[in-house]
Amino acid sequence: MALPSQELLEKYRAEEKADKGTPANPEQTNAETTEPKTDTQPTGSEAGNGDGGAHNGEPSGQGAENGAEDAATKGDDRWHHTQAQFEKRLNRQERSHRKQVSALEAEIAELKKQLASSKPELKREDFPTNEAYESFKNEELKKQILAENEKKQAELAEAQRQKEEADKKVESTFKTPEAQKEFRETVNDFIEDNSEWLESEEGQLYQEIIDQSPVGLVMAMAIAKNDDVIAQMKHWSKDMIFLKLSQFETSLLSQAKKQTTQPQQTEPNAPKKTTSPQPSTSGIPSTGSVGKTQAPQTFNAKDWLRKNRPERYSH
Repeated sequence: MALPSQELLEKYRAEEKADKGTPANPEQTNAETTEPKTDTQPTGSEAGNGDGGAHNGEPSGQGAENGAEDAATKGDDRWHHTQAQFEKRLNRQERSHRKQVSALEAEIAELKKQLASSKPELKREDFPTNEAYESFKNEELKKQILAENEKKQAELAEAQRQKEEADKKVESTFKTPEAQKEFRETVNDFIEDNSEWLESEEGQLYQEIIDQSPVGLVMAMAIAKNDDVIAQMKHWSKDMIFLKLSQFETSLLSQAKKQTTQPQQTEPNAPKKTTSPQPSTSGIPSTGSVGKTQAPQTFNAKDWLRKNRPERYSH
């Protein structure tokens, strides 16, 4: 019986000879060669399942092409995703920059406005002599007086223009001097008796509707003669004033239309019929006011009509 150390030495020598191509134990080598191989080589179909074979019956080259196509598709998807992210980021930056530019433009406009309205006040030390300073003050005073006179002249010219237009409206609606005089007296009394209400927002809206209506003078005359209607009107809201006056206007226009379609009466004592012009479709016309009072700074009747009744007062 060999010792364990001798067995290890023989095994080492046998492995060394096997590496050099010489069998260490011929009998053992022949036995190994005559024994059937347990590890058989894979067939062609089986080899196809490996790394170098075909996949699922396909050639190995086509599998590589499919893998390349999948990789290219994934690459395109990543590129499109990255591009979309960059576009979103650029759009956000653009919106932010536009807001900043708008804010800066508004700030610049406000600064320009302040600079234009606030001239630096010059003092005595800004001039070399007292005579130069006094001359400057006199020139500034002349400019101020001239500007005030021009403003007053413009206001008088505008008031005269409105009066002339108002007179034309009265003369075109009331044909005789007696009727015109009666209208002016009646409306003036109405204005004096209700001046406080006419200065309110509701009163300003009433006057604006009367001024722009094609039958506004007829409406004003009829309302000024009716104390009960005046008392009720003072409790109406702006929406109610618009509704009631619109209904009244429609009624007057309907009556005028019927009168124009009926044959003229030939009796000598028949009363003369007056016709009213058709309503304008161009929004709020720029016509003169009839006894219109100054509107408060916080309310604009035209703006109210444009905002709340755009279907009729869009201009």
